[in-house]
Amino acid sequence: METNNLYKGHVLAVDDTPSIIEYLEGILSHNGYKVSYTYDPYKVMKLVKKDPPDLILMDVMMQDKTGYDVCEELKQDEKTKDIPLIFMTILDDLESKVKGLSVGGVDYITKPFHSEELLLRVETHISLYRLDKTLKQKNKELQNEILKRKETENELLSLFKSMDSVVIIFDNEGRYIKIAPTIPTLLHRPASELLSKTIHEVLSKSLADSFLEKIHESLEKKETLNFEYKMLIREDEFWFDAKVSPISENKVIWVARDITSRKKLEENLIEMNKMKTMGTLAGGIAHNFNNILSIVVGYTQLALYNEVPEESPAKESLKSVLKACRRAKDLVNQILIFSCKHYTSKSNISIGLIIKETVSSIKPSLPSNIELKYQIEPDTWSVLADGVQIQQILLNLVANSIDSMTPQGGLLKIELRNLELKKQSKKNFNGAEKGSYVQLSVSDTGYGINENIQDRIFDPFFTTKDVGKGLGMGLSVTHGIVKNHNGFIYVKSKVLEGTDVSIIFPRVLDTYYESEKKSEKNIEEKILNSATILLVDDEEMVGTICKKLLELLGYRVTFEENSLESLEIFKNNPDKFDLVLLDIEMPNMNGEDLAKEILKIRADIPVVFITGHSSRIINDEKTDSLGISGVVFKPFSKNELYKVVSTALSKGRNQK
Repeated sequence: METNNLYKGHVLAVDDTPSIIEYLEGILSHNGYKVSYTYDPYKVMKLVKKDPPDLILMDVMMQDKTGYDVCEELKQDEKTKDIPLIFMTILDDLESKVKGLSVGGVDYITKPFHSEELLLRVETHISLYRLDKTLKQKNKELQNEILKRKETENELLSLFKSMDSVVIIFDNEGRYIKIAPTIPTLLHRPASELLSKTIHEVLSKSLADSFLEKIHESLEKKETLNFEYKMLIREDEFWFDAKVSPISENKVIWVARDITSRKKLEENLIEMNKMKTMGTLAGGIAHNFNNILSIVVGYTQLALYNEVPEESPAKESLKSVLKACRRAKDLVNQILIFSCKHYTSKSNISIGLIIKETVSSIKPSLPSNIELKYQIEPDTWSVLADGVQIQQILLNLVANSIDSMTPQGGLLKIELRNLELKKQSKKNFNGAEKGSYVQLSVSDTGYGINENIQDRIFDPFFTTKDVGKGLGMGLSVTHGIVKNHNGFIYVKSKVLEGTDVSIIFPRVLDTYYESEKKSEKNIEEKILNSATILLVDDEEMVGTICKKLLELLGYRVTFEENSLESLEIFKNNPDKFDLVLLDIEMPNMNGEDLAKEILKIRADIPVVFITGHSSRIINDEKTDSLGISGVVFKPFSKNELYKVVSTALSKGRNQK
């Protein structure tokens, strides 16, 4: 690259990393820029005022002070506020970009730099800065000319007629003098009805007072004011970014740009962060609660099947305890659905049972003026699906229906039936091949959905609800789950009549749900080998009950609470064990990392995870990639523990 000796401008670089400064100074100086720099963010203001640069390159994260703080200080000073500032950052997420732009940055560039991109951005913003200075100078000249010649005002009017923002000329009394053509929805009334009226005749008193205050301030200071405001236009809330500039001694030009979409995006981002925090909290609660439930279920089963005589009246009491634990487990599953920290695995399931469970859980909280009916066709077929995700679909659709019938009330109906498509569907379930399906329908008598927005209801963040009352993710998530299950979704809605959402899933032959009453006798009749299991769980009480249940099933168990010590035990005698059973969430070394180390030592040994919740989301794809043979979910019954362990041992024998 040849050196460019033509002077292009002055750049101030601020970064507490010497190598970054050295790089910037080298490449910018080589390309015609004067470069000054500092490692200390506290010296920036002094340097800028002493020798104003054409552009500032500012690191975001510095030891003593962030680039955001320095930028805010510069933007608050009249002498430095207009100097363009580009943030340099390793952060490339939406929140960081919004933060940088909101404090006054004009752009951002991510580290490590690409020289061509760096030079292009620097050149572009210096050019824009100089152009902006030129435009401001021209604006002053035009204002002087406006006082002398009426023709200039006409030229200005013809100019703003071509703009699609709200462009208005007000006099010093807040009277509408001229209104440029604009989108009708951005004005309270047609422009012809506003002309010659004052803002107090059109707007609310508080809004009109604030507008008039801005008009007077701009005229008195003889400068452009920039601010944001919101207003209701025909019951819809709009946000505007406004610039008010004097064009004569008693008139201003008011240019307001619609920024409603940007504001909604910012509010959605804040809401998403809240939901993420709540989800993490909910997942943590579920993890701890499942540990407690595991202990209760385990000791109850030990007492019920091994310690209490068959004729004892305590038998029925212990069975009632297990029933209550199953209900508590269902409640924890609801928490895990909310926190999105559940294990994703497809099995052959009956949607009818999920409907019954869901109806049972939502009925107590249903508004009294909403009637809930459900109808399940006898002998409905099974589908291959993740039961938790199917329940999430149902909860999303039910929540939408309840919202649409609030506060007026109405009828909510859930239906399940078998469906035979004789030929490929080209209308309702577009693309569905002929065959056997199970159809789930949720309908309501609510407000309905306008026809002109029905094609957008599956878009992420699209919602008909007020800001703060929903993220617009429910139907988007539902649509994604349906597609992931090779299903199809169809929405039929009419305003003031209601909405009907129908989903079809392909039929499979086997049922997933086995009876909870499967007798202990069947398990005891199985020929149990004398397998030896290494059990690792940092919760002493959970590990102890798990050990007792495994021993009751005929296994030999070595129990260790410390993951690092358990690894040493395995290293010393890897052939002693036939299976390793690990809790996922443990201090020092988590279950996932421990499994990797164990499989490095002996690749053929079956490894089974135990979990009640994990921040490391697990699914079939992940367990397969790690070489995991199964997953046991807390709280687990003796049957569930046996099923996973025996299956893993069987697979392990077959692979040898």
